[in-house]
Amino acid sequence: MKYQLAPKVNYWIYPALIMPTELDNKIEQFMQCFYKATGTNDYLLKGKSRKQEHVIHRQLAMYLVYNQFETSYANIGKYFGKDHATVLYATKMVKNAMEVDKRYPDYFSRVVNYMKENYLEFNVKNLLVK
Repeated sequence: MKYQLAPKVNYWIYPALIMPTELDNKIEQFMQCFYKATGTNDYLLKGKSRKQEHVIHRQLAMYLVYNQFETSYANIGKYFGKDHATVLYATKMVKNAMEVDKRYPDYFSRVVNYMKENYLEFNVKNLLVK
């Protein structure tokens, strides 16, 4: 019996054919918990909205994913539909907001506490507030 090789598929043309990696699945589970913690959804965080309330949630999500999974900015950007520079900027903005904004540390700690309680694999070793 002879086996035929499957035809080559150009994944740039058919991106939906790419199977999600294990990291993508872990990030998706993490984000489901994050959505519950912040009251947001996939549409708001992966969308193009530049409203401050959406941007704050999106930046915190990128920061937490970066610290939780210790993956590259490019991988995180791919998940959110953004580029690596946006993720780098988001992590810097979260650190800056912790120092400058009086209300942000409270918001940050509420989200982190919710994630600690509801996401079993949550790792707090690299976070600003523990």
